Amino acid sequence: MITSASKTKRLAWYFCFAVFAVGIAMLTWWSDPAKAIRPQPQATGNVEVRVTMQSSNGQFVYSYQVFNNTNQRLAAFRVGSNLDQMLLVTQPTGWDFFAGLAPGTTTSPTGWTATLITQSASAFTTLEWSTDDESATSGLQPGQSATGFTVVLAQVDNTYQYSSFTVDLGDGTMMAGPLTQVISNPTPTPTPTPTPTPCNASAFIIRRCEDNGGIWDMETCRCN
Repeated sequence: MITSASKTKRLAWYFCFAVFAVGIAMLTWWSDPAKAIRPQPQATGNVEVRVTMQSSNGQFVYSYQVFNNTNQRLAAFRVGSNLDQMLLVTQPTGWDFFAGLAPGTTTSPTGWTATLITQSASAFTTLEWSTDDESATSGLQPGQSATGFTVVLAQVDNTYQYSSFTVDLGDGTMMAGPLTQVISNPTPTPTPTPTPTPCNASAFIIRRCEDNGGIWDMETCRCN
């Protein structure tokens, strides 16, 4: 049997809860009136990462160019990565588990930092370039592209060129896609100038040519 006192106590509890909920809703509305009805922006578009590979002094240099064709800023990208899957098996030249990347083995544009990401109990890694801060103006803005991301290896590793990449966008979205290979045009080898064959015609042959009204050509070694 529910007494009048119990009913009053329960109604009072409901009333307090309702007042609290209304207060939270009004606070949210006053802080940003449109927030309660405005949908959060969704990432659209795509990202392209182009890669070239060149050899120099026994080292292999992989260079990347990133195109942000989305409506969000790009805060980080990883080479040899497919979302949460790591794909690289060769570490950059001189990399050390404790010291990290060796100086001069990677380059980054201003405001970016390269890091080799490892995982326990696995030989697979991924190479990440990320912005140095998380402000809205950092990273790669929509419609922008950037170059200057390079890494040096002591041996060829096709996963740096033919695997995939993952990017982190400003709204928290992750995107993955295949790397785009760019074939660099090699410097054409100049055609060597042929060495003329010396003319070894005897004096008798030359005189016979001239006696017959001809002119001996020493370059072609024949009578004209």
